[in-house]
Amino acid sequence: MRFIFSITKNNVIGVGNKLACSIPHDLKWFKMNTFDSTVVMGYNTFKSLNFKPLKNRTNLIVSSRELSAKTISVDNIPTDAWVIGGAQLIESVCKPGDIMYITHICVDVHDKNNVYIKLPLLKLLWKTQTFSNKYYFACYKVV
Repeated sequence: MRFIFSITKNNVIGVGNKLACSIPHDLKWFKMNTFDSTVVMGYNTFKSLNFKPLKNRTNLIVSSRELSAKTISVDNIPTDAWVIGGAQLIESVCKPGDIMYITHICVDVHDKNNVYIKLPLLKLLWKTQTFSNKYYFACYKVV
């Protein structure tokens, strides 16, 4: 399985129902990687998109709630899909051998509505330069 998401230095994946930071280059990176693919997200991530599917992608929602979008169970996530969040879903379905594309945002975010993610043990495969001293892209294998 593949994962793609961004985190801050203090492992914040979101604040309330929004990204921790909005970086145009990161959004283009996300679109480039997930375009014309299947994306899988939890209910809260879908809610953060105002219940609107991402364009030019097959959107699958892991939820026990009845939604207008296609819902699936965690046991039925396609292996070639991109899991895009949220933290609970990522933490519950990642396993050794999975690949994580993470945008590391070089700031700490402190807000009472922070959503933190506990990352598994990862082996770095590659990383980019740091852009504008603010963020970089990296790819890991879950060990």
